[in-house]
Amino acid sequence: MLEYKDSDIELVIIGDAFGLWEFTTAEGIEKLDLLVKDHAQLFDQFRATGEQVTITLIPGNHDYELACYPQFVDCLQEYNVILEPKVSISRELAGKKIWIEHGMQHDENNRMPDFGHPHANPVGYFVTHSIVGTAGRLSGRGRCNWLRDIQSVTPLEEIPRWIISYYFYREMNPLLRYAVLPFLLIFAASVANLIGLVLEASSILCTRIFLDDRLLLPVGGFAQKMPR
Repeated sequence: MLEYKDSDIELVIIGDAFGLWEFTTAEGIEKLDLLVKDHAQLFDQFRATGEQVTITLIPGNHDYELACYPQFVDCLQEYNVILEPKVSISRELAGKKIWIEHGMQHDENNRMPDFGHPHANPVGYFVTHSIVGTAGRLSGRGRCNWLRDIQSVTPLEEIPRWIISYYFYREMNPLLRYAVLPFLLIFAASVANLIGLVLEASSILCTRIFLDDRLLLPVGGFAQKMPR
């Protein structure tokens, strides 16, 4: 049974306190050991603050493993952090009950299909663990560290377009970028012209802007007219 301090103050951390999903070289409770090693000051502060007020932590989606391994409860207790491995908790305040949760169960991409099962992970886990983790390892090879921002891209379907556009503006040599730009503009204009031709030919558009012979490009030095 969890015992709380005789204090009117409680600090409730509602998930994602730790980015356990981003750890790709460790599993389970080992991730907390790495966190303590890399962020010793944070855990020292937990211990000091927890001596004065109650610190309660519930899991979010990025630290979902806190709900999967009971060892986390005892390990965090050493730093005066009370882990409640639940989807939600409630508290009484000023005569009212407050519902507290991280909210991932309402997100289709981050909802835990079987809360508490270490291998029941949502789509967001695989995106973060595989794509974001790989991006983090590769980001040091580029001129900028922009790949680490991939975890902020939403919806997930935008990730390919985001990577291509960011590579064009952040990594590509400026001279090569300006050399490629005219071809991209010509390609975009050609696509727009083709769409216009199809719409006018199918009578969806009543204009003859794109079917006008004067817009046709000269081939071999002479303007080629479309057969009527």
